[in-house]
Amino acid sequence: MKKTLSLSLAFIVIFASFCIFPLVGSAANEIVQDGLVHWYDGATHSADGKTWTDKKGSKDITECVGTFVDDAYVLEPGEMQNLPIELYQVLGGDEYTLELNMGEFKGEEGMTYVPFMCNNNGSTAEKFALYIQTSNGKFFVKTSGLASSARPNFENGVEKLQNATLAVTYKNGGSVKVYVNGELVVEGNAPASNGNTGTTFMIGNDNNKKRARFEYEGMRFYDKELTAEQVKNNADVDNQTVVEPQAEKIKITPYKYGGTWENWVNSPNNPNGEGQQPGVTQLLMEIFDNSDQKIDIADSLTWKLTIAGGGTSKTVTLSPATKYTGADYILYRFETCMATGANQFIPVNGTDYTVTVQVYDGEVLKYESDPTEGFTCSIDPVVPEGPKGGENTAFIAILSVIALFGAGVVVTKKILAK
Repeated sequence: MKKTLSLSLAFIVIFASFCIFPLVGSAANEIVQDGLVHWYDGATHSADGKTWTDKKGSKDITECVGTFVDDAYVLEPGEMQNLPIELYQVLGGDEYTLELNMGEFKGEEGMTYVPFMCNNNGSTAEKFALYIQTSNGKFFVKTSGLASSARPNFENGVEKLQNATLAVTYKNGGSVKVYVNGELVVEGNAPASNGNTGTTFMIGNDNNKKRARFEYEGMRFYDKELTAEQVKNNADVDNQTVVEPQAEKIKITPYKYGGTWENWVNSPNNPNGEGQQPGVTQLLMEIFDNSDQKIDIADSLTWKLTIAGGGTSKTVTLSPATKYTGADYILYRFETCMATGANQFIPVNGTDYTVTVQVYDGEVLKYESDPTEGFTCSIDPVVPEGPKGGENTAFIAILSVIALFGAGVVVTKKILAK
């Protein structure tokens, strides 16, 4: 349902936005509220998936037969969802706008129609319908009072409406306009009087000639004819991109202390800051940016350290026990041997380890290194007495980390307005 652009393409898009089109405004901020009477989006529903909540009015869609998947309401072929008749009554007014924010859809083989929404008035002859005729691929708007030859339609409906926002605006004695992603694709004359009446209204269909799979990411009903600018605004909101910062890349190397490279060391310092205790195996980390300047990362963040070597690999999660700051260094100390269970690791003397570092702020990855070789353990690790955890693991390494700053972006399509 959602699409992701490559990192390089994202940079091109952003560069073009600022350098080629400096006067173009930013993405739309919110869905137009004027005239909006009913609003459903795929992310707003009951926990059990049985009720699709009306975000604007009070006409929740109950007894849902479909399923909510990735912020879309999905109907499989043959499934039909009855909608509150009050929604159809909006389409029977003097003017209205209907917007469907569609994900992917596909009709079964041999079908005559792919119906997005319809009213059958208790019979097989609908007064209102949005559908694709499979014989020619055309999309049609059927509304009461218009002859079949006068129904607004356009070519290549399947291709144009995948992952798109469809909008139909209507005004008695005026026009019926159809937009795709905010662009007008067809316009026709509206009858002098709207005859859209009946007792049933639905999405999906259980008719043997109208079976299809649909992903409805949103539906909006207005009791007014939106302008072209308002329709474009809403489509932009439906299809707006979200730019998220990527983790800063860091490079890790063993810490050079006293003219020599050290990978593992034992220290008598107490990780709890309560005086001296027998030596424990420690990980020390120093961090620099790409200009070899010190970088201060909050020690309250969560650190994931993956250590691989000697035929084993383990990831431990922890935060620094202590952070030391000197004139020319910021040193982070981790005593993973004091951790418990899965967050302990005991290195083996003579083993060359590859280390990977990730630093998280909550669930957001802020810093990340590539797997780096060269962390050879040349000592017998010291495991302190006290809580040992499941594996009695102790860990020591001395790292210095040189940050390679650079922010990337990930662009994700079709984020619904919440």
